[in-house]
Amino acid sequence: MRQDKLKTYQNVFDKTTLTSLYKLSDGGYLKELFGRIAEGKESHVFYATNQRDEPVVVKIFLVEASDFKTMNKYIKGDPRFQGLKRKKRTLVHAWAKKEYQNMLRARDAGIHVPTPYAIKNNVLIMEFIGKKGFASPLAKNSVPKKKQDWKECIEHMINALWNDAKLVHADLSEYNILNHNGEPVFIDWSSGVLVQHPLAKEFLAKDIKNMFAWLKSIGAKPTSEEEFFKHVIGNV
Repeated sequence: MRQDKLKTYQNVFDKTTLTSLYKLSDGGYLKELFGRIAEGKESHVFYATNQRDEPVVVKIFLVEASDFKTMNKYIKGDPRFQGLKRKKRTLVHAWAKKEYQNMLRARDAGIHVPTPYAIKNNVLIMEFIGKKGFASPLAKNSVPKKKQDWKECIEHMINALWNDAKLVHADLSEYNILNHNGEPVFIDWSSGVLVQHPLAKEFLAKDIKNMFAWLKSIGAKPTSEEEFFKHVIGNV
């Protein structure tokens, strides 16, 4: 990305972020940064290529714009981040690292997620999900044709997350699922917590409620929320 283009994203490319990008480039993970794919309150997502000219995604977590209180709710109680200093930059770097670790953990359990490649401070590089430079659409904007297949797949992945990955996504909705070639791909994993987290069951119930409401809205027929929750946590 040219210097003049970088200036249009001044709130994104601070000194620490640029240093992280250069180090990732030196490691072969990044060659060229192109246009922005998505923008959120806490991060910006860019299309890029690695040193082999393969498409990748660069997700940059914003330090100044991030919500400290919201992040702390999901990090506090996670045994992976005990003793973390309560400084904003430290917290944002942990937030990015948590997304990287959660995606690895979910992928190893067979969940459809982008493969994470590298993490440096607030910069995460991962697999690009899409075709010919165009990112796959969000489920919200691309209703699946095989609705019952999606219902079964989503229920399976929520269950596998809890019982195999020992993880809860904690922010699951049609806004955080891509429709890639007719298959659901879970994205945006920073909020994810281990099942040992004191609020894990509360987050699981919220994920189930959100997903089942959306599945019903598109004409699928999910299981009873209460029955499925009990099934996942093993109380059936």
